[in-house]
Amino acid sequence: MTRGVLIYAFNNGDIDYYAMAKWSQKRIKRLLGLDTTIISNSEQASSGGTRTFNNKRSQWLNASRCNAWEDSPYDETIVLDADYIVNSDTLLKLFDTKQDFLIHQTVSDVTAQNHFAGQESFGQLHFPQSWATVFYFNRAEDNQLIFETVRMIKENYQHYANLYKFPRMPFRNDFAFSIALGMLNGHTITDNNLIKWPLTTASTDVAVSVEDDTIRLEYEKNNKHMRLEIRDLDLHVMNKKAMEDICETS
Repeated sequence: MTRGVLIYAFNNGDIDYYAMAKWSQKRIKRLLGLDTTIISNSEQASSGGTRTFNNKRSQWLNASRCNAWEDSPYDETIVLDADYIVNSDTLLKLFDTKQDFLIHQTVSDVTAQNHFAGQESFGQLHFPQSWATVFYFNRAEDNQLIFETVRMIKENYQHYANLYKFPRMPFRNDFAFSIALGMLNGHTITDNNLIKWPLTTASTDVAVSVEDDTIRLEYEKNNKHMRLEIRDLDLHVMNKKAMEDICETS
């Protein structure tokens, strides 16, 4: 039984996702004992439109996640964003579950400012949102159907945008996986695929640095400059410039 991590890392001329993935690969090996496969060749990149990062509009080459079933060489796979810092062994718990597919459905603001309250759901119908930043799957037959459904939603994204009443661009993996899981669960909202702990996240206005296994954060709260250190806790970093700096200095 092989286990490993899969990271999609397509550079867009503005952000070096590949450097982030290579930096993460070392931490994943040290803290989780797992091999990492990085998908970075341009032939497998898929544009989801444009998004604003580092105060600049950039190509969003992050629409290939529906191919994870074919791209992963492992029997059990954890898919991670390149801007996710592994800082504990928590992700190993995903291999102990009885569920075949798991994804984050709750997010926690590491600064306790509730920046992500508006992202608990999406669209005018307020459909509950899953976060494709981290998900786990094994080779159960039903899981292949999840990825096929996500691919179908991607190929017909404008239709689903109209149906669920959300913007047609950019393509969002979060939305596609949320809709696919809802469809395959009989158009019901369940916690069958829920990762039991929230996705701890730092928003774009948080400065992040790393020294060994200590993550340091600086941010403004109520007009005060705040500092925070965290250990033994993974972190999703939305400040892409901070992640690039981390990779250059670590």
